Amino acid sequence: MNQYADGRYTYMLSEEDVLHRQQRNIQPLAAVNLLDFSRHTIPLQKVLASADANIIVLDFWASWCVPCAADYPFLKKAEDALKNKSIRFISISIDVEEDTGKWVNRTRQQNTFGKPGQYRLENPKQSPVNGFFKLQSIPRYIVLDKTGNILEEDFDRPKEAAFQRKLEMYVSRYQQ
Repeated sequence: MNQYADGRYTYMLSEEDVLHRQQRNIQPLAAVNLLDFSRHTIPLQKVLASADANIIVLDFWASWCVPCAADYPFLKKAEDALKNKSIRFISISIDVEEDTGKWVNRTRQQNTFGKPGQYRLENPKQSPVNGFFKLQSIPRYIVLDKTGNILEEDFDRPKEAAFQRKLEMYVSRYQQ
């Protein structure tokens, strides 16, 4: 990349590099369960399989997370801009059982209560998701292809200009 020292093309090279990294699959998380607003248990694998999209964005957040709340308007804007593309956003709250009411209230504030793609992670403190993704801070965005291959484990935040551009790149790369 030194030959491109002026920086005009380095963003393209680094995005292309991301596409060629060795991929992991989320198959080890087959036993992970999510909860919907009715407190029904749904396997993560089932949620992902029903996403019916080439690209899936996992959004890990919590009701008490100030940066998560600040990201939401930008995430919503990106979702709206990409709604006709083969991409689905799945929001997974890491709120503990005792904070279910706070999770429900936050989703009501965001007008996402009862809508598809909204879940709470079952037993978030003991979930294998934490170790698998090294989930030590939120918000956290993870991009998958439709077969569960992890394309990016620590994706850009929605307020960053690269967020939507890179998602569009993935959608065009992974068209059916």
